[in-house]
Amino acid sequence: MLEADSRSMQYSPPTPADLRRLKEELGMTGVEMAELFGLAGGQQWRKYTGGQAPRGMGLHMLFFAAARLALTPEELERVASRMHAAGAEIKLGAAPGAQAEPAAPDTPPTLAAQLAMLACTAD
Repeated sequence: MLEADSRSMQYSPPTPADLRRLKEELGMTGVEMAELFGLAGGQQWRKYTGGQAPRGMGLHMLFFAAARLALTPEELERVASRMHAAGAEIKLGAAPGAQAEPAAPDTPPTLAAQLAMLACTAD
């Protein structure tokens, strides 16, 4: 994992295999994953998970999905209110698969859980 210092942030996107595994762990369709990440549709999701030259997932899209998985509706509303104060118009619906099952104690965290932890430690 890359570390950030006080001057900059470093980011390495998940691989297409990581994103396919997340989709499987969440039990979502490509259309649902696209909605979770704020993409236009399932065809856009596939551009990050396959083909000869898959796109790298941008930090902002991954952070958005992780926040939707990790934050409560009240916390998401606080974020939306802050965005509104900055001049944005946004209405967030419920994220598909927002309530993931906790892992068994001896099981390594799933990619979904790791994304949730990322969102919680991004302060």
